Amino acid sequence: MAAVSSPSPANLRRKEEEEEEVKRRIRCALWNIGTSWPLKAGIKFPISRVGRYLRQGRYARRVAALAPVFLAAVLEYLVAEVLEMAGNAAKDNKKKLITPRHLLLAIRNDNEFSRLLAGVTMNNKTAHKAGKFKSSKTPS
Repeated sequence: MAAVSSPSPANLRRKEEEEEEVKRRIRCALWNIGTSWPLKAGIKFPISRVGRYLRQGRYARRVAALAPVFLAAVLEYLVAEVLEMAGNAAKDNKKKLITPRHLLLAIRNDNEFSRLLAGVTMNNKTAHKAGKFKSSKTPS
C-alpha cells in the first residue's frame, strides 16, 4: 500500500490560481458587453430611466452603478403586488377590467400599502387625459 503524500505548496498555489481563473471567466461570461442590464438582472422595468431619474432628482451627489438596478427591481415587485391585489378585487366584483377603483380598494385594504401610501391622494372621480379633465357629470 502506497503512502498518501500531501500536495506540495506549489501544487496548492497552482490549483488556487486555476480556480480563480475559472471564477474570473464565469464573471466575464455573466457580465459580457452584449447583454443589457435588464436582461442580466431579469427585470422588465427601465433601469436606465430609473437611473436618470435618480441622478436628475438630486437625491444624492453620486449614484452607484447598481442602485438603479435594485430600485427598478423593488418598483417592479411593488407594482406586481398591487396589480395582483387589484386583479383579485376586480374578480371579487365580477369584473374583467381593473379600474382605478380596484387599485384604490387593493391599496386601502392592505395594511402595509395603506401605511406606505398614507399621504397620497387618490381620486377616482376624475382622470387626467390629454390635457383635459373628464368627470362623470356632463355639462348642460
